[in-house]
Amino acid sequence: MKHLIIIIALLSSLCLAQQEATLSGIIKTDGDVPEGTRVAIHVVDRDGVWQREVVNASPVAGTFSITTKPLEASELSVMRNGSILLPGLQNEYTINPSEGVNFALARVNMYVDANGNEVFDRTTDAFFIGVPSLENPIGFFTLIYVDKAVTLSGRGVDLNLAPGWNVFTVRFPESSQADTSPPSPDYAVQPSVEDIVMDVFLP
Repeated sequence: MKHLIIIIALLSSLCLAQQEATLSGIIKTDGDVPEGTRVAIHVVDRDGVWQREVVNASPVAGTFSITTKPLEASELSVMRNGSILLPGLQNEYTINPSEGVNFALARVNMYVDANGNEVFDRTTDAFFIGVPSLENPIGFFTLIYVDKAVTLSGRGVDLNLAPGWNVFTVRFPESSQADTSPPSPDYAVQPSVEDIVMDVFLP
């Protein structure tokens, strides 16, 4: 029994050590947001198809804020050089360590919970179409989960991902009139973003 308690305590500490990510922003859509709308985070497969719903939240007055939860080991895949297509970097990067890291990708989505069971049902719930973006300055983001610390290197930048959830962002600063060439994209990895724009519509 004593050994079992120690193992449970160790597993609990590992879960607590996993970084969470908080995503927040505004919703842009035609008309009012329908009753029962949920903003959700879904794990996605390599084709971008929604898998398990990690967490969801109800929008408030056209805004939302949602915080991730840990994933199960069965939801992760082996991470390799260039195995994730990242906005701006594409797959032109390497990872260090090059072995022993597992990952998952997730997307922020919106749907109308038609049957009120607080989880997405493919047969009954209508989902919004649109591309989430960043506003200040304009850019895009990718939600990545890793089970070990790993560094992505590409395009002259090193990006450190902590165990747990990370938000990869690329932003495109505006150039001034005096600039003769557009500024380089600004890449970052962080635990939260607050300027997401969900520009969506119901089909």
